[in-house]
Amino acid sequence: MSLDNILNELFPVITESNKPFYDALGEGRLTANKCNECAHTFLPPANHCPNCLSDQVDWTALSGEGTVYSWVEYHRAYHVAFKDKIPYVVAIVQLKEGPRMISNIINYDSDFLKVGMPIQAVFTSGLGDVPIVQFKPIIGKEG
Repeated sequence: MSLDNILNELFPVITESNKPFYDALGEGRLTANKCNECAHTFLPPANHCPNCLSDQVDWTALSGEGTVYSWVEYHRAYHVAFKDKIPYVVAIVQLKEGPRMISNIINYDSDFLKVGMPIQAVFTSGLGDVPIVQFKPIIGKEG
């Protein structure tokens, strides 16, 4: 299997529903859906609000600020594409505006990484041309 085929396994499927999310990431912005009926802000992108099932949803800008909700540091690559990246952290990020998302923490010290630590979004091209959002600790802020 070629490296291109291996990487293609990891790429998200871009759909009409999530394309605005990835377009915004490519511009260095984090967005989420917000329900016009109940004001619930949510990820992943969807055509209906998971809170009230309304189809009246729009896109809203997010600050990119959040805290570490949970995390794990991997010391073994569970996919060949990550073999040169270990150790790496996968985290559930609690965004300031309410949604949670799974991402990576970068530029971290595992001795100081903790639940509740403030973090900030960092935008990269990820693997290939698909933009991704990762997070880095905000130095000097208490969680």
